[in-house]
Amino acid sequence: MKKIFAIFVSVLVAGALFLNGCQALHDFGDINKSPNSPSTAFTSYLFTNACRYIPQFVLGNATNGYDPWQQEWAGYLSESKNNQYGPLSTTSSFGSTSFYLYALKNLQMVVDMNEDPDQKDLTNVSAFGTSANQIAAAKTLMAFYYMTISDINGPVIISEALKGSSEDIWTPKYDTQEEAYTILNNSLAEAYRQFDENGTLDAAADVLFGGNIAKWKKFNASLRMLMAIKLSDVDPNTGKTRFAAAYNDGGMTDVADGFYYSYDDLNWNMLYYWCNPTYSGAGFNAVPNYFIVEQMKEFKDNRMFKYFDIEGYRGSRDESIFPRDQYTSFYGIPFGLESNSDVTKWMDCCCSVNSSMLAMDATIPVIPTARVLLTEAEAAYRGWISADAKSLYEAGIKASFEQWGATGADAYVKSPAIAYNASKGLEQIALQRWIAGYLADGVEAWSDWRRLDIPRMPVGPGANNVGNTHYPYRLAFSSSYDPVYNEENYAAAIATLKPSGQDNIHNRVWWDVADNWEGVLTKEQCTPSVEIPAKWEVAYVGVYDVLGGGAANESPVGADVFGHSNFTTTLYEDVNHPGTFKLAPFGDTELMLNWDAATSTFYVPNQIVGSHDGVAVNVADRDTDQDSDGPYRGEWDEDGNLYIYVIYRLGGARGTPENQGILNYGYDVFKPVAN
Repeated sequence: MKKIFAIFVSVLVAGALFLNGCQALHDFGDINKSPNSPSTAFTSYLFTNACRYIPQFVLGNATNGYDPWQQEWAGYLSESKNNQYGPLSTTSSFGSTSFYLYALKNLQMVVDMNEDPDQKDLTNVSAFGTSANQIAAAKTLMAFYYMTISDINGPVIISEALKGSSEDIWTPKYDTQEEAYTILNNSLAEAYRQFDENGTLDAAADVLFGGNIAKWKKFNASLRMLMAIKLSDVDPNTGKTRFAAAYNDGGMTDVADGFYYSYDDLNWNMLYYWCNPTYSGAGFNAVPNYFIVEQMKEFKDNRMFKYFDIEGYRGSRDESIFPRDQYTSFYGIPFGLESNSDVTKWMDCCCSVNSSMLAMDATIPVIPTARVLLTEAEAAYRGWISADAKSLYEAGIKASFEQWGATGADAYVKSPAIAYNASKGLEQIALQRWIAGYLADGVEAWSDWRRLDIPRMPVGPGANNVGNTHYPYRLAFSSSYDPVYNEENYAAAIATLKPSGQDNIHNRVWWDVADNWEGVLTKEQCTPSVEIPAKWEVAYVGVYDVLGGGAANESPVGADVFGHSNFTTTLYEDVNHPGTFKLAPFGDTELMLNWDAATSTFYVPNQIVGSHDGVAVNVADRDTDQDSDGPYRGEWDEDGNLYIYVIYRLGGARGTPENQGILNYGYDVFKPVAN
């Protein structure tokens, strides 16, 4: 009985390695072996299956359900239906059990089988390719997994990982992140030298680079650079040495060199289920974040037309009001608002994830070439390599434009806000790397923010109210595994976390040496404020007659004040008075409107717009007129029609001597004119 229990606990502990997660355990050794299952493992299948865990660092997969924390903590996605990170709890721990049970275990088996002289020449091994390339590719991908897990949690099991059966290590120690980075850098450097470009790797089984060994080597060197740059604050001398060595080996240069993952029939794109309007069960929970949308609007960045779709999740947007090719037509939702109703206010104007990313079998970027070039630009800025920071900065931006099929890259890099300026070079490089990382490896982008505090991302008031004053600095280990089955080593691991040695989102990983700037979104930032295009033509179609209870009609006021029943006018902002808009022509003159960002409506101040039987006609909205049964202001309906609630008075405003009473009141109706 004791032996059976020992086997059970050994497999549970070794399989999970006490590193978070909720994945069910499947391997109980010989006591659970099915005589109907194949007993021979093919390294090609092991490798392909190991690759299926890559998207968990981008968007998650079907095992995780809905949880796009990777993109939310990087400032790329937000929530469309709830106040995530406010009163509603959100992701604060990370489960890596499945990586050890499957991905890392499979890759280690590829290495072991190719290093075993009794197995490496067997068909189930040799069919995948040259042994040297199988080992090098497996070690490179293992390093990517270990690096990312460490960047999420901090301490990570590497040196004693996967050694339960071989060395009877069932309670492995956690390597500090400093130790982990040294182990991984050395392993990657060894793997780089092991790659054989004259050898083979089966293109079908290698779902990442199609058997292209030159691309594998570039990926390997790029990983080493991504790790080395993170040492810029904690150990810059070591970082510089490691970065220079990797740079000299040669990282990604062409867009085609990038690290991408293509979903397939066995591993479906979660964005299809979350955001695709053609899927009847789509939840439409994830939407672009306020920060990324506003930053790209400010820069007039054409990539936004590839990142986002103008259509929100409440139907198509009227393009005569929100032109698809205008930056001001796009809105994202802030993260961490106070209530669900605050979130839903944004849905009528919020854009959505671009349809190019929503296919079930979409290809997603993980580490695109743009990230590597812009990381090299940072290294050049720091003096770590002999290269021109400006040239690498521009090359990185142009690679991102090319990757997304966006136009205007040459003009963009020369524009005043983007043109490289050495005095603020680090900020520019980091900001462009963040923009280029949209819907790619969110952990890498989140790591940049933690290390550089760029961009500055204030939390929403709802998050601040419950003590979440900043985005997480790390994710905790799972309470289900680490502190339960490996208590002593777990306690030693979290004691290394700064500043307080506690397993929470407020402590930092080793290379993150300081807390970030903290701020809270303003009321204006938390309230949708729809920008009116510079010139918007609308046609007057009548007044909705409240007194008569009728539909839109040609009222006496409309006929006499306007002179005719229908006319076309233009809504535009007064450049000398931001927030003040005009409808011109309107009656004998023009109608002034003031935009109220807090309520996302227009209000109409008292003004004279024409005459009726020789008497001046004053117009105002019911709020300005202080009527008790307001508020009634200017607003749009779902079809894009503008309704301006107005009261027409003869002579003047209410309370003035010349006032002769109400002529009519109701909604003036204006219909957008198609371009």
